[in-house]
Amino acid sequence: MKYYLIAGEASGDLHGSNLMRGLLKSDPAARFRFWGGDRMAAAGGAGSTVGSGGMATKIKAARVLMVAGIPMVVCNGRRAGAIVAAARGEDVLQAAISVDEGASHFGEVALVPYDSPISNLKLLFYNTLFDENAACHIAFGEAYPCLKDGHGLSKDELKARGLNDSITHVDFMVGTRDLTITGTTHDGREVPVFVDGNFAL
Repeated sequence: MKYYLIAGEASGDLHGSNLMRGLLKSDPAARFRFWGGDRMAAAGGAGSTVGSGGMATKIKAARVLMVAGIPMVVCNGRRAGAIVAAARGEDVLQAAISVDEGASHFGEVALVPYDSPISNLKLLFYNTLFDENAACHIAFGEAYPCLKDGHGLSKDELKARGLNDSITHVDFMVGTRDLTITGTTHDGREVPVFVDGNFAL
């Protein structure tokens, strides 16, 4: 069977690759066309075609989803729908952060000022690619290799540098207009990082 998948951000690339591997197990003749990243390209198997990478691709993918009326699709590879249902009960969230050892640890902490361009639009896009850039956000699960030469490192090398490993990555927006963040230096000094929702440094 032929499948068409769209991943609008790095976590979509992770989830998409897990979905593709699962489909290939049940349908070895599966052929994929997709907009995604390196993980999806690696999981795609024979006959896959890949859209060009970069932010322009991700924005185009997000627009395709929105025009199609699909606000967001999440699948964690083991329990499809667990994240979507997490808001209904703690037991479901516990299941989501128990899919593997890394799922219960942070994979991302992003500081985004309240006065960001996306936030100032005062729109809810219903798409994590855009909405996460409107506020500070955290994620549990996989950490992305956003460090020098990170994409060339093995899983073990990334772990040695402190990056979390998991089959899942789920973002939660936590920023507010009155958010205050205070950092503590190695010598115990407290330094204001955010005041009233924006950078103080």
